[in-house]
Amino acid sequence: MITFSYLKSQMFIENLRRIDSLRSDLHSLILTRENELRLRWEIKTEQTYYDLSLYDLSFSKKNIIQVLNSNAVPTSEKDLLTYRWKEALNYISYNCFLRSDKLTEDGLYEVYRIIKPKARYQSFPELPEYVRYIASEDHPVTRAALLQLITYNLKPFPELIEPFSHLSFQLALAWGGWDLRGMVCIEEQYFHDRAYYKELIQNTYKS
Repeated sequence: MITFSYLKSQMFIENLRRIDSLRSDLHSLILTRENELRLRWEIKTEQTYYDLSLYDLSFSKKNIIQVLNSNAVPTSEKDLLTYRWKEALNYISYNCFLRSDKLTEDGLYEVYRIIKPKARYQSFPELPEYVRYIASEDHPVTRAALLQLITYNLKPFPELIEPFSHLSFQLALAWGGWDLRGMVCIEEQYFHDRAYYKELIQNTYKS
């Protein structure tokens, strides 16, 4: 049996209201289909770049764009990771959005298998209980933040923990049918404030 608790400050609650307001504004924004698809593609490119740059600063945005524009499966290790990251984001967008069942640890493993298909997993008996607890939280952003926190600190996967924690955030949002219309790149803020972000997320989790 695990003990897991957190406190919602007044500032946190107010920020959730602001995020809900932003989401409402984005969904009421009138765009042509062409412009919306272009914006979504640009944001997905930014997500991939910043996610992978948190893992390895040598990733080039130009090279990432080339990989994302190609349907061919790359052969180099770095380009192959970029390609699989795109596949993982697509899977989250098209297969997990508006799921009526609750998120379980199987959803995490499924996304991780896309980016690391041959990875060997350690046994984490507490992971299902953590995920069940998180799934009971009422606001999707809170669920996503908690799942990212747990993924980052519990390290249930052997590699790419930090960038994968951002995928887990997106997974939790999409699973509940909650999104920002694919027009906001949260990962950019993480990247530019990465030193503060890493310190914060490590200090927040106490086992």
